[in-house]
Amino acid sequence: MKDTLVDMNTKLDSDIQLSQQTLGRLAAVENTVLDGIKNAVSLGHLGNSGEDDEETSKKEKLIKLVTKKYRDVLIDDFATAVKTVLVFFCSEDNMDTLVVSVDAVQKQGLKAAEEWLKSFVRRSSRRNPTIFSNIRVSLLALRVKPHLHQVWTDVIVGAYFEALDLDLDTPTNEMALEMLANDSFFLSSRGRQACLDALSKLLMSVGATDRVKQPDGPLGFRVVSATLGHFALVVTQVRNALEIAAGTRSSARGGAIGDVHFPLWVAKVHRLVPTQEADAEAHDGFVLVDDADPARSLPQF
Repeated sequence: MKDTLVDMNTKLDSDIQLSQQTLGRLAAVENTVLDGIKNAVSLGHLGNSGEDDEETSKKEKLIKLVTKKYRDVLIDDFATAVKTVLVFFCSEDNMDTLVVSVDAVQKQGLKAAEEWLKSFVRRSSRRNPTIFSNIRVSLLALRVKPHLHQVWTDVIVGAYFEALDLDLDTPTNEMALEMLANDSFFLSSRGRQACLDALSKLLMSVGATDRVKQPDGPLGFRVVSATLGHFALVVTQVRNALEIAAGTRSSARGGAIGDVHFPLWVAKVHRLVPTQEADAEAHDGFVLVDDADPARSLPQF
C-alpha cells in the first residue's frame, strides 16, 4: 500500500511538472505570436478591412491632407471674421466647411467629397495594436476643431493669468469665486485688460497681426480690433477655467466633436451685448468691428 502511494505521488509530481512545462511553452508561443503581430502592424504588413495596402496608404495620406486643409480654413475663418457668427461654427456649418475642404484637396466635386467622408478606414487601437476597428473618415477629420480649440484655450487662459501676474495653479477656490462674482473677471478694469491681453495673444497666434495695433510710442496704447464673438470666446474660456478652480465645473479638458462649447459661447455673446459699446470707436483699447450690427447678438440661436 505504501509503495502504491509513493508511485502515485511520483506520477502526480511528473504530471504537474509536465503541465507547468506545457503552460510555459504555450506562454512563450503566445508572446512570440503577439510580437510577430505587433511587428507586422508596425511595418504595415497586416491587411486593413479587406483593402490592399496601397489603397489604405492612399486614404491615410488623403486624410492628412484634408485635416491640414480643414485646420487652415478654420484658422483663416477665425482670423478674418468681421461678423460674430463667423467666429465659431455650429456642427452643421462645420460639416459644410469640411466638405469644401475635402473638395479643395480631391478636386472631384462636392458629392464625391461627401461620399468619401462617409467611408471608413481601419485603425489599430492605441492601447493594443493587435485590435482594429473601422472609423468613419468624417469623425477623424472633425477632431481637428476640438483639438484646435484646446490649443486656443491654452493660449487664452495662459495669457489671461499672466496678465494678472498669476500662475495657472495659483487661483484658490476663494479667489476664483471672487473673480467670478458679478463677472468682475472681465467687467472690472483689470479683468478687461487681462481679457484683451489674452485676445491680443490669440489673434497674433493665428496670424491676425493686423488686428492688433501696437503702441506707437511710450505714451501710446495698444488697440485690438475684433468682433463681439472673438471677445466672447476669450471670456467663455476664462470663465470655464475659473469655474474649474472654484470647483463649480468639471475639470475635463477639451470640447467634444459634438460642439458642447458652442451653446456656452452663444450664451456668453447674449450676455455680453449690453455690456459693450455699440460703435466702432476704441474703448479702453478695444474696437468692436461689428459695432452696432444687430446680428452680432446671434438672434437666430
